[in-house]
Amino acid sequence: MFLMLVIPLIGIAQSVSSRYSGRMTQDGMCYFFRKMKLSEKEGVKDFYYDMTYLDWTDSITVNFSIIADKPETPKMLTIISGDTTFVCDNLKCLFVDVLKKGYEIRMSSSFSEKAIRKMIETSSTPIFQVKFKDNVTAAYSKSSWKKDSKMLQMIFQMIDVVK
Repeated sequence: MFLMLVIPLIGIAQSVSSRYSGRMTQDGMCYFFRKMKLSEKEGVKDFYYDMTYLDWTDSITVNFSIIADKPETPKMLTIISGDTTFVCDNLKCLFVDVLKKGYEIRMSSSFSEKAIRKMIETSSTPIFQVKFKDNVTAAYSKSSWKKDSKMLQMIFQMIDVVK
């Protein structure tokens, strides 16, 4: 029985290892979902995000980096997925850095684990919307979302088995 459980997990772990890493801490497991660049963007030059999940909590930290023309502080962040809008908890601007051509704005936010899981299980491509003076939006291309949502679902399936 044990081998029937472990062998599929090894296959999943190898196929998703480029997208996440896990570390044991004194409180439990810490999972880091590596940076993803979103290709469909409006109002910014680049938009990246990464996530950190601590398995002893019910929230996921989602960090964003935006490369923009102006050094503005964000006011609000939402993720729109199909008919559902997820509003972040505790949006914080971590830093604004001067680049050769623009500014990097690094933000941190948190969403419930349930919201993130619901977002990745839908076929709708999520739209990340950041409110500055004007709205900034970013999204996956449909083909990228199809691939990444499948990978994210496999990671969470593996996390569920390990819990």
